[in-house]
Amino acid sequence: MADRRPLFAVVLAGGRGSRMGSAIPKPLIEIGGRPLIERVLDVVRLRADGTVISTNAPESFAHLGLPAIADEEPDFAGPLAGLVAAARWFAAREERPFHLLSVAGDTPFLPADLVARLADGAEDDAVAVAAQAGHVHPIVALWSSDIVCDLSIDPAAPRRDRSLRAIQEAHACRIVDFAADARAPGGDPFFNVNTPVDLALARRWVEITG
Repeated sequence: MADRRPLFAVVLAGGRGSRMGSAIPKPLIEIGGRPLIERVLDVVRLRADGTVISTNAPESFAHLGLPAIADEEPDFAGPLAGLVAAARWFAAREERPFHLLSVAGDTPFLPADLVARLADGAEDDAVAVAAQAGHVHPIVALWSSDIVCDLSIDPAAPRRDRSLRAIQEAHACRIVDFAADARAPGGDPFFNVNTPVDLALARRWVEITG
């Protein structure tokens, strides 16, 4: 049996979070006494062989002790730019083909078996994408380096063509559906904190469920 590919991870933390009105990057906002991004890292580190943070504000995340990777196209705001920059960073350090997990830094209720389930059978996939109750979450995905390292970004292209969903639809994509989780708001383990209302709900949920 061939050795499994290395599995790396990128936490996408480059969003401006303007709707939050916060003075600090959104992934550093706390719920239950811990920053959102630390809760994400709890799950990622269960399986990843290496993890980086995609951000254009590396000084804000230096205390986490992880490499902070800036977008190669700083004028292009979007998760695809962060994904590609991280993939190329790992490719410069790893000769073998690998898998790259992408997750958002504002999703604090990720299922503990996220990486294991996306990786199950991943050798045959270009990309495996998480879903819950039929709703696909393009940011939460496991990518083959064969695909993601060769992606190019054209800032002049229509916005939809620069989305993760568009890339996934263009390749062999496996959808991995996760069960509802009572520990997450609305049972959605991919609940993300985008607004002050979301933040209040997440904090209340953590208080209730511990």
